[in-house]
Amino acid sequence: MKPKREAGKSKPEARKPKPGAGKPKPEAGKPDPEATKSSGEAGKPHRPATKVKPTASNLGNVPSNFRYVAIVVHPGKARALAAARVLETALRRRGCQVTVDQGGTDPFPGPGPAPDFILVLGGDGTILHTVHRLEGKNVPLLGVNFGKFGYLAEAGLDACLSRLDLLLSGQCQSSRRMLLECRLGKRRWLALNEAVVSRKGPRLLSLEMGVGGKPATLYQGDGLIVATPTGTTAYAM
Repeated sequence: MKPKREAGKSKPEARKPKPGAGKPKPEAGKPDPEATKSSGEAGKPHRPATKVKPTASNLGNVPSNFRYVAIVVHPGKARALAAARVLETALRRRGCQVTVDQGGTDPFPGPGPAPDFILVLGGDGTILHTVHRLEGKNVPLLGVNFGKFGYLAEAGLDACLSRLDLLLSGQCQSSRRMLLECRLGKRRWLALNEAVVSRKGPRLLSLEMGVGGKPATLYQGDGLIVATPTGTTAYAM
């Protein structure tokens, strides 16, 4: 027989578990996985913030690794001088500090801070001259070709303008180049392409070459060319 219920007493209801009850607490120092859910529809994972890729049409102040840009331009090329003005305007519209240099002979950039990035407008010779003036400062540069061959200065003005935001945000690959250090007495040079030792008169030169401070071999001839990988590739082309 089933026991009778007492009058005035109701059947006890099952208690609902509290939210989060029975779930293991996150360890100290680790984020709660539930906290990563969005405040929108329940059960949907939180979406990370959308990343906006810089494009040529984005003319605002682009988040940039390169805020101080120098433009080195060949002073004898009218097209290069006109392009320098176009690039200067485009860079200033993007919030960059810009310096325009017309290829002098003094060390670059002088006593002030070095630029974050250099645009060289001219030919391969303008790039070699700029590297010489930098005196070993580790500054990335891009050559915009207004010369003839364009082995080092291979970019065009249109390509440079269309990819300017990518350049400023550091989203382009760079190529590190070896430099030669040349000393003669107290004088010192740095060379990107090659160093040349040549004779003045009709007699042959006798040149002793050493490696690591030890004699290696003896050359006799009109001169000697010591080239970097950049210089040897240029000679082969």
